[in-house]
Amino acid sequence: MATFSPRSSAGRAPEKEAIVCGDERLSYGETWQKVCGLASGLRAHGMERGDRIGVYMEPSAAQALSILAICRAGGVFVPLDPDGPGARI
Repeated sequence: MATFSPRSSAGRAPEKEAIVCGDERLSYGETWQKVCGLASGLRAHGMERGDRIGVYMEPSAAQALSILAICRAGGVFVPLDPDGPGARI
């Protein structure tokens, strides 16, 4: 289980809403747990500090969690616009 600093928003108020997207609502505590799990999975699959990871998703809670997890794992997210030209993607 991931832990967080008591000085962080997740530590001070883990029950408060951190992400609201449509009908989906995630608290700081839930967000932290999901981000840490995703970041751990990225590292387990070979992601190293400084690796660039493309994020090809519509705006959503999952997109926000993915971006945070990439940053938490030490990577760099590269936003890819699903509506962009195919050659650019």
